[in-house]
Amino acid sequence: MSQITVREGTGSPSRSVVLIRPDAPMQAGSARELSARLARLDGARLGILDNGKANADVLLGVAADELRSRFGLRSVTARRKTYPTYPAPKELLDELAREVDCVVTAIGD
Repeated sequence: MSQITVREGTGSPSRSVVLIRPDAPMQAGSARELSARLARLDGARLGILDNGKANADVLLGVAADELRSRFGLRSVTARRKTYPTYPAPKELLDELAREVDCVVTAIGD
């Protein structure tokens, strides 16, 4: 697991967000396959998928800004699910698959 701390502002009090990327292996016998990881993020087209809960857009916005500044992303495409408890519609997932190289998603509250 890797961790990135993002600090906002230079005055006091400053705010910080800790982003944690878990590298959990897939369970044996899982019917799902993981997509191949990108070799690099430099120049990538990033997708943001907001699950629709409060503050998910804020968290994902901070993450996108940090990734943009570190890796010089070509573009960021943000989309929001209608209901947090429902899966993303197939049309939305198909759109992201066509338009971006990778997707970051998160929950809020």
